[in-house]
This record gives sequence, structure tokens and C-alpha cells, in this order.
Amino acid sequence: MTTAQFLQDCWYELQARLLSLNADSLIKVS
Repeated sequence: MTTAQFLQDCWYELQARLLSLNADSLIKVS
């Protein structure tokens, strides 16, 4: 695996975590 692929995987993982956190926050607020 190249460094670029590794960083891309990390980025997608991070985005997925942020999206799930935002969804949880929105549900709690509303």
C-alpha cells in the first residue's frame, strides 16, 4: 500500500467518524 492510499483511507475513516458524531449530536439536539 502506498502512502497516498494509506492517507486516503485514514481520511475516509475520519470523515465517517465525524459524520456519525454529527448525526448523534443532531439527534440529541432535536
